[in-house]
Amino acid sequence: MGQVIQLTTVQPLFDAVWNGTKTAVIQPNARDYKVGDLLELKEYDLVKNKFGERIIPVLITHVLKADHQHHWGLREGFVMLSFKVMA
Repeated sequence: MGQVIQLTTVQPLFDAVWNGTKTAVIQPNARDYKVGDLLELKEYDLVKNKFGERIIPVLITHVLKADHQHHWGLREGFVMLSFKVMA
């Protein structure tokens, strides 16, 4: 397994992952994400302006990067991370 990275995940995006309807996210690639990295998605409520108690561990299964030849609809320096929820 790769690195373990904590990411703040705002509502309603957190619930979409929790319910299994969201399986990808677009992020700046500041952490050099790789397949096999574990993300710990930490719930954050913008309305209440505080963290919730839930955390979802997800495993990165695919990394789509914009590069000098193909942008894939992403801004340079961003990636789309596909993931699966770990039980």
